[in-house]
Amino acid sequence: MPKWLLEPRRLGREAFGDMPVVAASAGDDHTIALTADGRVWAWGSGREAQQGRDSRKGACEPVAMAPASFGRARVALVAAGDDHSLALTVEGDVYSWGRGAWGRLGHGDELDRLAPTVLGRAALGNSPAVCVAAGKNHSAAVNI
Repeated sequence: MPKWLLEPRRLGREAFGDMPVVAASAGDDHTIALTADGRVWAWGSGREAQQGRDSRKGACEPVAMAPASFGRARVALVAAGDDHSLALTVEGDVYSWGRGAWGRLGHGDELDRLAPTVLGRAALGNSPAVCVAAGKNHSAAVNI
């Protein structure tokens, strides 16, 4: 087993572009974090495309997702499920990516999505979301 899996270590601001982390969420084998400047960072196995980088390749260190991944909207909250991830923008839009089995991504199908894909507002009752959560095989959004 690789040594980096056995020894915990502190990830300081330098691992996140010298920005403070304001939110983080851990899935089965990946982690996502949100920094104060609204950037989303991901690391871990990547086996189910949870990291949203158009690849199933993992990363041992935090890697910033491209701002264009979220339509240039500022992300306010992140959530990691077992094999998928979610991001909520300040405008109330929800993006999901990763393994789509059982409809956990909310797009009305079971397709895997390698990159963040916005949910239509119709899926959210035609109103903005204010909170998101991701579980093992499901996701949830609270709207106003």
